[in-house]
Amino acid sequence: MSSTESSHVFDGLIELLAKSADPQQVLDFRLPESDQQKLDSLLEKNRENDLTESDLAELESFKQLEHVVRLLKARMHGRLNQ
Repeated sequence: MSSTESSHVFDGLIELLAKSADPQQVLDFRLPESDQQKLDSLLEKNRENDLTESDLAELESFKQLEHVVRLLKARMHGRLNQ
C-alpha cells in the first residue's frame, strides 16, 4: 500500500481526532519509553537483517502508528496556526 493509499485509509480517524483532541497534547505526543526502546531494538535488528516474521509485523505496526501520528500532528499544527 502506498503512503497516499494509507493516508486515505486513515483520513476519517485523523479528522475525528483533529477535531476533538487537544492540539498541544497531540503535538507533544511521544511514544512511552518502553515502546521507544522496543522500536529501537526492532530498527537495530532490521539493520542487521535479523528480523523474525513477528518482528516484521510489529515494525509495520510502528510504521503505521508513526504515519497516523505525523498526519494528525500536521493537522493540529495547521489548527494552531489559523
